[in-house]
Amino acid sequence: MEEIKINDCVVVSRGDENVGTFKYIDDALYFFDSFSKEWEEYDYSFNILTKKEMKQLKQKLKGEK
Repeated sequence: MEEIKINDCVVVSRGDENVGTFKYIDDALYFFDSFSKEWEEYDYSFNILTKKEMKQLKQKLKGEK
C-alpha cells in the first residue's frame, strides 16, 4: 500500500465537529476520504463548506491574504 501523505492541507472544524481535511491538487480542491484513505475531488454541489469557510480555506492553502 502506498504511503498516505497529508501535506499542505487544512483541517476544517466547527466546534468539536471535524468537517474534513482539504488541499489543492493541480488547482482543484480535494478532501481526504477517511474511509477509502484517498484524496477525492471536492464536489461543490454538496455545500459541505460555507462560503466563509471556502474563502478562509482558499486563503490558507493558496497563501493568499
